[in-house]
Amino acid sequence: MTHTRIPVTIITGFLGAGKTTVVQSIIQKYRKKTCVVIENEFGEIGIDGSILKNTDTTVFEISNGCICCNVSANLCQVLLQLKEESHYNHVLIETTGIADPLSVVTPFLENTEIQYLYMIDSVVCVVDAIDFEDVYQQYPELRCQIASADTILINKIDLVTPEYAQFLQQYITELNSMARIYSSSFGNIHDVEILDSNAYSSAAISLSLQSFSISADTVPVHKSILLQKESEQQFVHEYMSLGFEFFSPFNIDKMTVWLRNFLYFNKHSILRAKGIICFSGLSETYYFQAVRGTFMFEQGEACAQSKPHSKLIFIGKYLDKDTLEENLLSLLEKD
Repeated sequence: MTHTRIPVTIITGFLGAGKTTVVQSIIQKYRKKTCVVIENEFGEIGIDGSILKNTDTTVFEISNGCICCNVSANLCQVLLQLKEESHYNHVLIETTGIADPLSVVTPFLENTEIQYLYMIDSVVCVVDAIDFEDVYQQYPELRCQIASADTILINKIDLVTPEYAQFLQQYITELNSMARIYSSSFGNIHDVEILDSNAYSSAAISLSLQSFSISADTVPVHKSILLQKESEQQFVHEYMSLGFEFFSPFNIDKMTVWLRNFLYFNKHSILRAKGIICFSGLSETYYFQAVRGTFMFEQGEACAQSKPHSKLIFIGKYLDKDTLEENLLSLLEKD
């Protein structure tokens, strides 16, 4: 019998953006789904969890810390406990507002038992349209949340002008050009398909690589547009996406050793990486995913050894394109 993994959607976003409202909207929209909600609260009392307990949804709260740092093991424990249940078919994880969502993603890439039971469907970032500028400038957590998401929901869009809404859309698109970006009011996702997007699947990787422009290697600085006053303030952010293409096969041994070391020592600057890679001596392409210091390969379609074509994208802050390219070139199979 074919084993079916449970999809997991991670809902992130800064404090007050409306994450819990979005979670409740998801539950209401997808009534045919039987969801488990894992609430992560910073502190001893899960206030958001008390709201969700008024619904028919199962709620697991992880308190005394946040998933992003010291309770990652607790998340694994909850997920493994859930395997005894049989009445649910989707997991929603709402992180605390100061969480690094990639720390929540990591167990799904490095824990084999978790991989067998679950698959990440998408990482959704809820952005507060009203407080975006102040929070974005002061808190790097929001910048990380936006850069690492594959779906971005600009919430409270009804409270800003159409001009400002357009600015937010353009700016966030340039910060994360591979994310799906939507707008909402009061966390309403009636017209947005959040669940079952398969954003972390091999097919999604292939699609995003096809649409990504290799020449788009930095994000320009933008002048801030404030709602009620003139300002010469500028957004200066450190995140960017770098893309590389190669038409020679890689040496799998060199690539594996390099990834293990390079990603580990640069885990604070490289948030995420993905790609399709052709290796010398292997007839299939391999889909590649990395989150900070953790990476994995997934076997793909047949690779045309006569015309091997690899494409990789790195997302992070203060990335050095020349150094990355030099490293990658050294991993190609020598004639």
